Amino acid sequence: MRQRNELDTLRWGDRFPLKFNSLIASNQIATAQLVRSRWRRPVTWQVQVYIDPVQGFNAPAPEAGTFTIRFISTVGVGQATTDIVSTYTLAPVAGVYSPIRDNGLIPAQHLNINAQVTGGSTNPGEHVLYLSAYVAPVTDPSAMAEMYELLARQAQQENREQDVILEDWHLRPDQFR
Repeated sequence: MRQRNELDTLRWGDRFPLKFNSLIASNQIATAQLVRSRWRRPVTWQVQVYIDPVQGFNAPAPEAGTFTIRFISTVGVGQATTDIVSTYTLAPVAGVYSPIRDNGLIPAQHLNINAQVTGGSTNPGEHVLYLSAYVAPVTDPSAMAEMYELLARQAQQENREQDVILEDWHLRPDQFR
């Protein structure tokens, strides 16, 4: 049996509940690793991130603080890596916080994502902010090659069947008299 790509994915994604009572602008709170994925060769990854303010932001008293969330994606091919930082600002619009959702494509062989939050809370009490990141490979070169090979085999089979029909027709010309 032919061996497929070995996928060594420890995490396709995670949702991390970030709990805090207050933050000071200079303090950072970091999440655990949200994504840790590796493919045998470089592929294109579909990446989705979510920021959901759940508790302490909109009730009982509206929060007025602004929070900065940074998703740090460490991407690499082979042993070469680089960090791609995506920064989002969570601030109230008309006194209400809304979730933030974003997605994109990243070409890489290895992909790790962590998040950091900075900002200032105007309300005492516990706040819960869910930070999520999810990935999935969009392309797999060997899967594409297998698909083309299958299509070629099917086309060859159809051509052979067509040749048999044409040969049968040539053997029986009396059908057209």
